[in-house]
Amino acid sequence: MSRLKISHTLIALFLVVAVIVSALAVASLGGIKMMNDRNNEIATTWLPRVSLSRALETQLSDTRMAFARHLISLTPSKRRLLKRSSARPPAASTSLLTSMRR
Repeated sequence: MSRLKISHTLIALFLVVAVIVSALAVASLGGIKMMNDRNNEIATTWLPRVSLSRALETQLSDTRMAFARHLISLTPSKRRLLKRSSARPPAASTSLLTSMRR
């Protein structure tokens, strides 16, 4: 068996390194694509739900504050006024509920 020339050995080593680098590049591009898909899912699915959740939390806090004002009001006329204003749901809460049902 004859020995390979140095140039043939170097070419073979260079090709092996090129194949390894190419395999790593393909694997990293696959990982980037998977990460991009997950980012798109978060942007389209989760962020609107988080925004809706915050809006509902704010609406609930406003309702609690209105109820607390109603409880601590001193005069009966003021109680009636607050009761009438808190009896109708705010327009924001009805729009939130309809968007939540979709």
